[in-house]
Amino acid sequence: MHQVLYDGACGLCQRSRRALERLGAPGRLEFIDVHDEAEAARLFPKLRHQDLMDEMHVVDPAGRVTRGFFAFRTIADALPALWLAWPFLHLPLVPIAGTRVYRWVARNRGRSCPDGACSLHGGPPRAGSKKT
Repeated sequence: MHQVLYDGACGLCQRSRRALERLGAPGRLEFIDVHDEAEAARLFPKLRHQDLMDEMHVVDPAGRVTRGFFAFRTIADALPALWLAWPFLHLPLVPIAGTRVYRWVARNRGRSCPDGACSLHGGPPRAGSKKT
């Protein structure tokens, strides 16, 4: 089973998790919220918490770690529903563009945080919420 380390306080990340679950993730993907720092450190002592907050990480059954765009590609490899995307994700130059797009989305994901969580990512607070 692939272990997906994600930001459980991020609205975009939560929606992405739900979408992957609908695509058949149970039994193929296990989601681990990196906000449970003690559990993440116990399971993955070599991974730094800040790195986990910066980008999604996936640990495959062999223990290989991928992050960012490459983590998404690992998920596509693991879910039959995404196998049609597999050839596109492995085309030359797609990893370069995919990495840039992923990093931009990751940096700006705070804009989609639920009320009160945006301060975790530095994104702007939503209307009616206070940034601490």
